[in-house]
Amino acid sequence: MAAADDPDSARRFAKAQAARRARETAAAKAAAQAAATKQARAAAAAERAARAREEEMAAVAAEMAAALARRQRQSAVASPPPPSQLPGPPPGPPPPMVPVPIPPRPPAEAPPEDWAENYYHHSATGVTQLAAPADLAGWEALERGFWFNAATCASQWAKPEALGHTAACGRRFWVVAGTATWDAPADWAWSAHSAPDGRPFYHNSATGAVAWDCPPALSWSRRSLRRTYWWDCVTGESVRDAPHAVLGWPAEHGRRFWVDADGVATWQPPPAALWVPVQAEGGAVYWANRATREAVWQRPAGSNAAWLQQHEEL
Repeated sequence: MAAADDPDSARRFAKAQAARRARETAAAKAAAQAAATKQARAAAAAERAARAREEEMAAVAAEMAAALARRQRQSAVASPPPPSQLPGPPPGPPPPMVPVPIPPRPPAEAPPEDWAENYYHHSATGVTQLAAPADLAGWEALERGFWFNAATCASQWAKPEALGHTAACGRRFWVVAGTATWDAPADWAWSAHSAPDGRPFYHNSATGAVAWDCPPALSWSRRSLRRTYWWDCVTGESVRDAPHAVLGWPAEHGRRFWVDADGVATWQPPPAALWVPVQAEGGAVYWANRATREAVWQRPAGSNAAWLQQHEEL
């Protein structure tokens, strides 16, 4: 009997044909869906690109407008008078020169490759080390900072040899030309004492010299790299944040701007920010204000010339 005449064979053949057509239909539908998805993604990408171009053009236009506004403001701000138009020195003889301490600055050279920013101290055992302990329990990370000498204004990363070292027995020793010694060299053999009136003085045990001014060997202090404050060298006032009302705010191209009492930004500095030092005949220095044309012998308190940035002592 032929396969075509077999009802079971015919049914199987028809079922196979139907399954093939279903697969072809599903494949066509999946292809159409994939094509639609690809087309939608391409349209979304094109829309994003167009939006990005519009935003970029808007940003460029805004920057051009801001640059034009800045040029207009700069042209509208009156320039301060040149130094030749500054007022002459105040009447009367100049007062004695009072040296202004130079604020500490980190060393100009980069720290050594093996230099670590912190060191570690164990509060229970008193052990101090540079390497970070594996277990930080009980350990405190402390900033190393840098060393500054108030007498010479020198800065360095390493602890000064003039301060010596502490032996296990608690005594201090010094290292000179690679050799350890209990006796401090003459330049480092200074110690601080108090006079009967309370004033500090300094004695050199090697030479017997006595001085009122702190010698360089004892003028070292460790300063923070991260913590700074501002100090008025005339009034002694200290503030944590920069006194922007006098110093202004940094702007592009190295310029500074100020904010007036109404909250409006301006390129014109306040009178307190216009004090400049001027050298008179004979070498005496006085202070002149380029806005008010006032002249004084003493450094003006609260002016930009009086505020000095300090690195906090550790």
